[in-house]
Amino acid sequence: MATILRRNLISVTEGPVTLLDASYHSHHPDRVILYFSKTTDIDQVHINPPWRVVDRISVDGAWTLHLEHGEDAPVSLVLFGSNHQLKPAHTELDIIAGKNAFLAVRNKEGADIVANWFEFHAQTQNAEGAVIFDRALPDETDTFAKRLNKQLSNYPNAQIVIVSSNVPFGDPNLPAEQHPYCVPTAPGKDRMDIPDPDPQHAPLHEVHLFEILRNRFLDQAHAVANIDVYDLILPTQAPSVFDLAQDASQGVITLAGQMCFLEMGLFIGGPEHGVDKDRVTTDLPSIKMWLEYFPKSHIHGLDISDFSWYKDDRFTFVRCDMDTRENIEMATGDLPEMDIILDDASHASHHQQNAFLELFPKLKPGGLYIIEDLRWQPSMMEKEGITKTADLFAGFSKSQKFSHIDKDVEAELNALAPHISGCFVFQAQFDKKKRDQVAVIHKR
Repeated sequence: MATILRRNLISVTEGPVTLLDASYHSHHPDRVILYFSKTTDIDQVHINPPWRVVDRISVDGAWTLHLEHGEDAPVSLVLFGSNHQLKPAHTELDIIAGKNAFLAVRNKEGADIVANWFEFHAQTQNAEGAVIFDRALPDETDTFAKRLNKQLSNYPNAQIVIVSSNVPFGDPNLPAEQHPYCVPTAPGKDRMDIPDPDPQHAPLHEVHLFEILRNRFLDQAHAVANIDVYDLILPTQAPSVFDLAQDASQGVITLAGQMCFLEMGLFIGGPEHGVDKDRVTTDLPSIKMWLEYFPKSHIHGLDISDFSWYKDDRFTFVRCDMDTRENIEMATGDLPEMDIILDDASHASHHQQNAFLELFPKLKPGGLYIIEDLRWQPSMMEKEGITKTADLFAGFSKSQKFSHIDKDVEAELNALAPHISGCFVFQAQFDKKKRDQVAVIHKR
């Protein structure tokens, strides 16, 4: 069984001051480093004798104070008028020393996902350890650590440190990270209903995090790879990613992954408009656009009509009639996990729901599933009495439960609900007075 270690950062908030951590320096054992948040008013921090400040460093507006005293003793300080005695954490470099290790941040991903991620890299990249910062609250992190320990029973030599904090590391002015408002280039921000700020789950904001983890745990690792807990580094004939980093001239390599994107419905004018599915197709404008917009991605296309004539090394086509789930399962069985899935196909409700049930499980954690044109369904295809897809997801966004006229479908949808971290339904032209147009589902 792997060794799973739990550690909490030494964090304190007093008014405009937030101390993220206090630890001894990995290279100067007689020094202590205090790491403060970007929002901290450093003038409200006072260090009491016998400790003294020997260095002050600001990184992107976030301060660190380097202290010396000469003895292993608590640090006496005043934060916004409140007295504190803090016992700094000692470095624990021996845990990961000489090992190939990952540095990652967990955003609610399950223990099974994290275990599969580590096992894959233990087998393909000779990974031997990991330091994972868990953005959950410490009590929730304890539960996650216990579950992960059970999942990694086949890796007795693995050393994994799971770190948490009782203060949030996200942007204090933004909602949870999965909300579209957090995307810098998202359109229609002035017309969105923006949730309250959620720094516990907002985009990561504190620049000191990775330096804290390096100083406390990773400074003597053989090599460290910083990737998300759902990203996989595929094996190649080359040495492991850790050996490549060791051999690099600067000791650093860039990991450039390939995003996978699936679009369903590739050209207007198919059977949903009364045109034969075996129509002659001569253009593929949306796929050409995606190939240009995502120049390092692999684009997959699915349609009832034949587009196999279009050739590009970064494009794969599968032909499929989405009228049954069996058809979708057979057509997409060999497709990889996707980062983005876009349903712009027939717009028939049962087609959209068939696709979601079959393909949402193939979406990577953190991926987006998008369904377009919710306000229009082709009359010749739409099943009488079926729950409309717009109503299905609008209801889920309010109650976190699916309601469907077909109780078997409802049960299958609700089985997927724990894997949905956000569901947003937008009206045409982002005008709340208009009918629902697009659903965006974010996978946990």
